[in-house]
Amino acid sequence: LGYYFSGTAQRQETIIHELAAKNVNWAIISDKPLDKREDLRFSATHELVWQYLMENFEPVESACLAKSMKILHRKHPAG
Repeated sequence: LGYYFSGTAQRQETIIHELAAKNVNWAIISDKPLDKREDLRFSATHELVWQYLMENFEPVESACLAKSMKILHRKHPAG
């Protein structure tokens, strides 16, 4: 998604709608604290999107990614 700044609830709902409407089945997410600030983690700045991803996607193990990176696959793929 490439969003680093806090997302309004409306913007986050738009992102969630787009993920569903476009049948997105895979996501790569970084939850690294920017500037070492916990409040700037994706999970903190985009809580609604994070919750949606955690409820609808499952992690896929990968030794190639940093610990702060997650590969997610939709639990019940669309289409």
